[in-house]
Amino acid sequence: LRAEGFVQRRQGAGTFVVNSKARHRFDRVHGVGDSFRQRPKVRGVLLSVSRVPAPGPVAEVLRLDPGRPCAYVEFRTYVDGAPFNVNNSYLPESIAKVLTPGIFEGDFYEFLEAHGLAVVSGDLMVEAINADELTAAALGIPRGTAVMLFRRVLFSAGDVPVELGFCRCRADRLALAVKLPRRREESLWLAS
Repeated sequence: LRAEGFVQRRQGAGTFVVNSKARHRFDRVHGVGDSFRQRPKVRGVLLSVSRVPAPGPVAEVLRLDPGRPCAYVEFRTYVDGAPFNVNNSYLPESIAKVLTPGIFEGDFYEFLEAHGLAVVSGDLMVEAINADELTAAALGIPRGTAVMLFRRVLFSAGDVPVELGFCRCRADRLALAVKLPRRREESLWLAS
């Protein structure tokens, strides 16, 4: 843990947590920066922007004709200088003309909005996967380490899809939190 920067040892004083885990509220679309007790510096690095023919599943989600051009972007997010997640996203083709590789401050949602794509809602699916060689190298973790995979679809006004994204996040730096209601019909079903 000390080698990975999570704890610091001081002789005569003890061992102290250096990096805290983000407690990410999973009830709205928002960046990871507001998920820490003390707001960290969040920085994105847009690695590449290209135009590609939309693969069938991407075209279906973005409501495009299969093979129609779309933008494909790759970026990483760093929290206080440490790699936090790696991302691959498909967006409307028009965004490829205004995005250029480089550093951006804050979260990806704000970045999209600053470039004309308003985000009003999102659908997320989360699953645990093992980091492949590229993901492990990008996140500074051993290959095969558990990471959280977020499959994200963002929508603008009128329920128009504006992004299909795949975010691989270090599972050791993120906890998802949500308050869930319990419905009476569910408890009756469980009792029968």
